[in-house]
Amino acid sequence: MFFNIVQLKAQRKKEERISALQPRFSSGSVWIPQNAGEWWTELKGEMLAFPHGVHDDLLDSLAYVEQIAVTPMKRKSLGKNPIYAGAM
Repeated sequence: MFFNIVQLKAQRKKEERISALQPRFSSGSVWIPQNAGEWWTELKGEMLAFPHGVHDDLLDSLAYVEQIAVTPMKRKSLGKNPIYAGAM
């Protein structure tokens, strides 16, 4: 089995990508499991401290989800089974 690997590149500045998450959280369209554990505690801390916090790595990686979550029609144009480098 072969995979089509597509390099993941930032399409906007980090602050813009992360700020774009706010409407998703406000509308309740982001689902976090009840037993999420320590990473959820860390993510909440990053959200509360943004944009002046020391760390924003979890927020930044979550912001990439919007970029790699493409519609099925667009996915067809990317090839059969694209894997995004840096998204694993």
